[in-house]
Amino acid sequence: MTLDLEQVDGYFESHLKRERWEAFTASERAAAVRMAELDVAAHLGTGRIDPTEIFQYCAVCEQALFLAVNPDVDDLRTAVVAESVEGVGSRRYAVSGGAPGRWSKRALAFLRRAGRPPRIGRG
Repeated sequence: MTLDLEQVDGYFESHLKRERWEAFTASERAAAVRMAELDVAAHLGTGRIDPTEIFQYCAVCEQALFLAVNPDVDDLRTAVVAESVEGVGSRRYAVSGGAPGRWSKRALAFLRRAGRPPRIGRG
């Protein structure tokens, strides 16, 4: 892990969602930070983040909070959007949880400021 938990906790000291971040256990926060680092590094196309680059640091912190609050964000969710009873019947499903829903909006804003537009694919 590039960032230690103390650095990330410091980020949240003056954050509006500080209490929400502090409600998680240290192991949950550490896991969220590690996952967020991997997300940000993959987004940037690098092996690891540069914690001295302020926008990368902020993106990791914001993504860590997002992942801690939404631990099942990578689960694909389906919803029935149409159903027919005539004859044998049929159903149509829509899959939600596309790329934009897997990122904190604030993390994406910091990544855009880092000079790298978000890479949002179709699947």
